[in-house]
Amino acid sequence: NGFSGQVRPAAGWPVVIFQHGITGNRSQALALADTMASIGFAVVSMDLPLHGITQTNPLDPDQPLALLYVGNTPFGAFANERTFDLDLQANATGAPGPDGQIDPSGTWFINLGSLLTSRDNIRQAQVDLSTLALNIPQMDLDGDSISDFDGSNINFVGLSLGSIVATGFLAVEPTVNNAVLSVPGGGIANLLAGSETFGPVIRAGLAAAGVPPDSPAFFQFLGAAQQVIDAADPINWSTLAVQNNSILLHQVAGDTVVPNAVPGAPLSGTEPMIRVMQLTPVTATTQNPAGIRGVTRFTQGTHGSLLDPSNPAVTAEMQGQAASMIASGGTTVVVGNDTVIKTD
Repeated sequence: NGFSGQVRPAAGWPVVIFQHGITGNRSQALALADTMASIGFAVVSMDLPLHGITQTNPLDPDQPLALLYVGNTPFGAFANERTFDLDLQANATGAPGPDGQIDPSGTWFINLGSLLTSRDNIRQAQVDLSTLALNIPQMDLDGDSISDFDGSNINFVGLSLGSIVATGFLAVEPTVNNAVLSVPGGGIANLLAGSETFGPVIRAGLAAAGVPPDSPAFFQFLGAAQQVIDAADPINWSTLAVQNNSILLHQVAGDTVVPNAVPGAPLSGTEPMIRVMQLTPVTATTQNPAGIRGVTRFTQGTHGSLLDPSNPAVTAEMQGQAASMIASGGTTVVVGNDTVIKTD
C-alpha cells in the first residue's frame, strides 16, 4: 500500500498471511490490507481448495472481481482458479445439474458424499499454507532479483474456516509463530450439525439420503464423519499450535456460523478450542513478553465482523487488536473499545 507512509525495511517487508473463510476468496484480504499496511506489514493471501473468483466478465459492473479472475486453462502457464469453473448444480436452487453458471466459491469444499475428500481438503489447505510460507522469502514483485519480503517475520491472520485449517498449519510450520484466529471452532462434524447456518443444509441433505434428523442413523453418521475428519480437526492440533505460537483468538457471542458451543458435543465449537489451548481472557490491554495466549470474547458483531463493517465498532476493535498483536510480535494486545467485548 503505497499510501501507508511506511518505508520498506532493509530485510524486506514483514508479512501477514491471511486465509479467508468458507465461500470466500483471496480478494477478501483487501478488507484487512490497509490496517496491516498502516503498521508496515504486507498481506499475502491465496484461495482455499475449491475456492476462488467466479466472476468472469470485466465489462459487467456487477462483477467487480472479474479483473482478478485468472481463468482455468488446462495446464496454463500462469495459474488457475481453484474452483476449476465447476458447474455441477443450479445455483438458484441447489438442484443437481449444470445451469450454465460457475458454482459459487467453496460450494464443494464440504462433501457429505465423500468424507475423506472433506478431510483432505482441510489437509490440502494446511499444506498450501506451509508451501506459501516457505516461498515468501523468494518472492520478488518488482523484478530486481531481490526478495521483497522478510522471511524471518511471517505472521498469520485467519477468519472462520481460514482459522480452522490454520490450526494444524500453525502446529507444525516453524516459519510462523504469531497468529490471530478469528472465530474458529473444532469438533467439525457436530460443529456443522449445530450451526444455525450449516445445520439445516446438512440435515436436509441427510434426510434426502434416507437419514432422518436426530435418528440413530443420523448420530451414527456424525460419529463416523468425526472419526474420518479427526486427523485434520483443529481440536486435535490446538495444544501443539499454542505451544509453538503466540495466539489471539476472537469469539463472537451467538455466532450463527461457528457456534460458541454445541449442546451434547463437548469438543465442538469455539469454547472447546479455548479450553484446550488454555487461553486467558483478554479484557483490557494486555502485555506478555513470553507471548500472548489469549481470547477476546466479543459481545457484539457477527461471524464475519473482522472484515464486514456492518458493525464498524466491532470491526475496528477486531482489526485494531490484530494489528497490535502482529506489530508487537505477539506480545501485546491493545484494547481500544471495551464496550464491544466481555470484560468480566
